[in-house]
Amino acid sequence: LLDASRMESVASLDAAEDRDKGPRQIYVRAANKGRAWLLTCADIKDFFAACGKPRAVYNKWGEELGDADNVREVAILTFKKNKCCTKALGLTGTQLAGREVVVGLNTRPFQKRVQPKTSIRVFVGNLPFDADDASIKEMFAACGRVLFVRFATDADGSMLPEIE
Repeated sequence: LLDASRMESVASLDAAEDRDKGPRQIYVRAANKGRAWLLTCADIKDFFAACGKPRAVYNKWGEELGDADNVREVAILTFKKNKCCTKALGLTGTQLAGREVVVGLNTRPFQKRVQPKTSIRVFVGNLPFDADDASIKEMFAACGRVLFVRFATDADGSMLPEIE
């Protein structure tokens, strides 16, 4: 059963089919964005095998992924036919690798990488439990521009409990 937003996506696919062009691309991501995926491209292809064989799988920057490449946040799949996309949209809410997924019609162009290649990611442990983004950025401002701060979360997206 498709909800109203899904019906609009299907209608736009039908219109694209009539024009014999269109995105024929869907995205898949975890319903809960708090935790990164550890999937391979082959896992994604197997998940969508009942919908039709994807022509290609891309990451969010538009880089094509091979079967052994890892998918971290979102995967964008291109299908040969819009019928395959319509079938894939019905997989929203199902489980992939133990996580509920969201599948939608990709209408956005690929994002450009904005992180400079000279940036460095660091892990900082032993932080106080009341630490927040602003205090961490302020603490490390002397080291250079802090692009983002990410705290460890559990599967629900909430902060990990204090360990005593």
